Amino acid sequence: MAAKAPRKAWSTISMWSILEFVSQAVTFYLNGFENVTATLSFALHELALQPEIQERLVREIKQHHNRNGGRLNVRSIQTMKYMDMVVSETLRLWPPETVLERVCVKPFNLGKPNSTSSNDYVVQKGERVLIPVWSIHRDPIYFPNPEKFNPERFSEQNKGNLNMCYMPFGSGPRNCIGSKFALCVLKVLLYYFLLFIEVYPSKKTCIPPKLSKRYPRLRLKDSHWLMFTARSQV
Repeated sequence: MAAKAPRKAWSTISMWSILEFVSQAVTFYLNGFENVTATLSFALHELALQPEIQERLVREIKQHHNRNGGRLNVRSIQTMKYMDMVVSETLRLWPPETVLERVCVKPFNLGKPNSTSSNDYVVQKGERVLIPVWSIHRDPIYFPNPEKFNPERFSEQNKGNLNMCYMPFGSGPRNCIGSKFALCVLKVLLYYFLLFIEVYPSKKTCIPPKLSKRYPRLRLKDSHWLMFTARSQV
């Protein structure tokens, strides 16, 4: 029996330019580190302004801590329902990506854009489509009183009504591949932070929140200023 010829190694490295490699590296950094820290900052900001929500979350954290002997793992943190509600509402109000970009792969008829139009609007193959996540997340049609930080939007009774209007990590087959990891990191950081530290506003806290115009990503004007004290008991 004749020996098989060795398979030729397949690689796409030669198809990538240095600029593309650098662009991917920067994207991994921004999405893997920058977005998590920014979302954590906004979560602490909202919890500082609403101490009743902070204390309810702290009670759940302490219950978990005592029930599991201080141990925390990926499975156990998924059982913390109010933690998930708080993180989800933070991502709704302050999404890491304010706009999603997609490329149309085949003509798609969106129908008439308004009641006065006589023709349908057709997105042609190759055209770029921008999805305004920020605007959708703050649309009162989908989220009543959208400027209010309200974790109850994501309770078991309410989250089934969100459908496609909630997309902090994108949606469909092209959504963020690191979303589950990012959520886990956010929850772990909040867990240990609030377990030992109480957060509340300072004189410099931006109230009401206003966004800075100096950065391409979401940042509060004059930065995030808060006060911290150690909790007396764990």
